[in-house]
Amino acid sequence: MAIKTSTDLIIAPAHALGVTADVDYALRTRVARVKLPADAAAGTQTEHLLFLSEAAIIINSCNIVPQVDSAFNATNYAVLSLQTGNAAAGALATALGARSTQATSLVTNTATAVASGLNAAVAANQRVVLNVTKVNTGVAVNILLVEVTYQLA
Repeated sequence: MAIKTSTDLIIAPAHALGVTADVDYALRTRVARVKLPADAAAGTQTEHLLFLSEAAIIINSCNIVPQVDSAFNATNYAVLSLQTGNAAAGALATALGARSTQATSLVTNTATAVASGLNAAVAANQRVVLNVTKVNTGVAVNILLVEVTYQLA
């Protein structure tokens, strides 16, 4: 296959393997990367807007990469949840996935799955958020890079 356009660069590996379904996947898949600031204090609950879905999408996974360690604590810990909700302010849907610092530390520059293996449909005009809640006094969550992989529905 002769490469003539930037789209050809994306689909050429799929053509080389002879798997045309990979072409569709490559053209429909997107990755949103958002760098979030550290929590102000250990006891603070925060909803971080990652993006608004302009069209219907299917979320496949969410990973976080801490920029600084966050130690685990069995009593006072943070729960990071990937959630969706209406674009207008309002209640969030049940978490698509969650990760806590109750039993596992968040290690600097190490990707940690918040949700993986998903096939979660999200309608247009929904907000996709990382919700950080604290148990007891919680722990401060340091700077995070959040990566959400999704496909256009």
